[in-house]
Amino acid sequence: MVSYLPPSDRTTDRVRGSPEDQMRLILFLILSLVFVPAFAQDVDLYEGSVPVADRSQAAREAAFPAALEQVLGKLSGLREVAAEPGVGEAIQGARGLVLSFHYDSLAAEAVAGSSSATIETGVEGVTAQTLLVAEFSKAGVDRLVRATGLPRWPSNREPLEIWLLIDDGMGREIMPVEYTFLAPVLDRVAETRGLPIHWPQPVAEGDYGVDVQLLWGGYTETVEEDAEIRHSLVVAARREGPEWNTRFLLEYGTLQSSWRSRAINLETALVDAFHQAVDEISGSEVIAPSEQGSWIHEISVLGVQSAEDYERCVVYLENLSVVDEVGVRAASPGQVSFYLTLNAAPEYLEQLIAGSAPFKVDELTGEYQLQP
Repeated sequence: MVSYLPPSDRTTDRVRGSPEDQMRLILFLILSLVFVPAFAQDVDLYEGSVPVADRSQAAREAAFPAALEQVLGKLSGLREVAAEPGVGEAIQGARGLVLSFHYDSLAAEAVAGSSSATIETGVEGVTAQTLLVAEFSKAGVDRLVRATGLPRWPSNREPLEIWLLIDDGMGREIMPVEYTFLAPVLDRVAETRGLPIHWPQPVAEGDYGVDVQLLWGGYTETVEEDAEIRHSLVVAARREGPEWNTRFLLEYGTLQSSWRSRAINLETALVDAFHQAVDEISGSEVIAPSEQGSWIHEISVLGVQSAEDYERCVVYLENLSVVDEVGVRAASPGQVSFYLTLNAAPEYLEQLIAGSAPFKVDELTGEYQLQP
């Protein structure tokens, strides 16, 4: 949401410059308020999707708490969020936070341990699981997070690219065709945990443009050359008799971690490893309950010369997880001062901005420069 200061505070508003500059600036501010596009997240953090036996009211009402539990897990980064004090009781009021719901179908192949009960889709040999998809009130859920003292995992989460290397005794390949069934399984787990993932695509048939042997050895420099995907989980799985000996290498920002597992079932090993990766990533980024609250913070941004520049600023600021509201304090050609309503201490905002475009901070003045 973008707003100006409340009427009682408007004596501090300023729009400087020549009359022509003022009119142009006011015009593009107004137009930008109307046409700023909504931010589309890869993972909807306030939406929970859980299996139901049927579409009856009884099944639906019974599923709402589980859907809210999933949402709280996404927001907090906690795998077993229901075990936290007060959460089990709080999710029983899930129905009062539901904004909308619908049903969806999930292919059985996408369900980890998909031997669970499924329903027929009408297509021979194909089964699916019915999901109740519930959207919850952001404001209501945020209040619940604070009331239960849960940590908060910032929502601007960059995708994790997963490289699956298989050695079945016949050679080493990246995502052999007979193992592509594992992708929808991890897609589903990623959705429930709230971390977007990305699967690399071959540049030609079977060719991913990387040295498989180097990647198997843990040299990830080749995959890090992709500027759009900066974080990776490399999985190197080798069959040894009835078991899979698997090594995992996680690199997410400054976080680096590696571990091994041995398992009969490769799907189970991958799901467990992905949960561990999310646990480590969220644990390194969460905001403690003591650092949550409400702050008003001001920043000044230089280099704002057009409606497009202003739109970039607003969209960027609104998408930061610690920002609840964006307002305009003052504006002049080339510069806009924003006041921000934050849900966490201002240093978390500064950390987020320091680590990403489009702003560059001037260390002497504390002002931000909008980058081309």
